[in-house]
This record gives sequence, C-alpha cells and structure tokens, in this order.
Amino acid sequence: SRRESQSPEGLSLLGQLLQMPDCAMRVVHLNAFLAGPTPFSALIDSGGLGAASCLQELHMCGCELGVAGEGEAVIERLASALQANTRLTSLELSDNGFAAGASEMILKGLSLAPAPQQLRRLVLTKSGVNCAGAALAATLLRSGGLQYLDLSDNAVGPAGAKALLSALVPERTATSAK
Repeated sequence: SRRESQSPEGLSLLGQLLQMPDCAMRVVHLNAFLAGPTPFSALIDSGGLGAASCLQELHMCGCELGVAGEGEAVIERLASALQANTRLTSLELSDNGFAAGASEMILKGLSLAPAPQQLRRLVLTKSGVNCAGAALAATLLRSGGLQYLDLSDNAVGPAGAKALLSALVPERTATSAK
C-alpha cells in the first residue's frame, strides 16, 4: 500500500530490490511521495542508489528533502550515492526545499562520478542553485553527456549564467587574416 511504501521499511526494501542482479526496475518516481528526509534516508542507507543499483532514472520532486535537521546529512549521503552510481541517466530533484549548499553537494557528487558523461538529463528546478552550483552544472555540461539541463527558478546570477554559457559555447580563438 502507499502508506507502507512511504515507511522507512518500504523504502529500505525498494533499495534492496534495486541492488539485485536480476532487477529489471530502471525508473523510480517518488514525486511528492515522501514527507521529509527521514524516510528517504532508508533508501540511501540500503544502498539502493549507489554503485550496485540497477536504477537509471530517479525522479523525486517535492519530497521536502531539504528540511532543517536531518536534511543536510541525508543530502550529503545522497550526493555520495549518486557519485558512486554509474548507471544513472536521468535525475530530477526539483522543489525539495534545498538551500544552496545542498544543491552544490548534489552537483559536486555528480561531477565527481567515475562516469559523469552517463547522466543525460538533470532537472533541479527550485533547488537553491546559485552561482557556485551553476559552475558545477557547467562542469557536467563539459563532460559531454548531459543533453538536458533545467535550472529554472534558481538564482544562478550573471556569473553562473556566464559559466553555463561558456560550457555550451566553445571558446573562439583569434586568428590572423592574411
């Protein structure tokens, strides 16, 4: 039932399923499904989002992961799990109440992943992405794999926009005309 799957036990079981060698589950949508970081920590701690995961797409919007208290520790563990996951091709973590530091942890984890070019789609709408976060997103763009990036409703500022633009438009070198 929905209530049981929202419990830490249900999410821990989901995490265990995602690690099974014969797991066929590739996409998980938990949009507005959880109430804060506490239940979600069970999914992370079970290893379901890490290196052994079969997960390719994770969508968690409006899950209140950035709430004060345990939120920062959960985001830190999430960033580590995402860094280890080499199969993830699509990630959506919009509208979770992230502060700038939380979105930076996520972006840094993704940019330090062994195969950052695997990630094709990243959506961090209303996620507290600032200039520093935009610079990390630009690093992901330069990795060559990211095809879709949505940072709507974030305050990236002029310097962040410039970093993103520089990742999209290669620098031109001056040439002399003869």
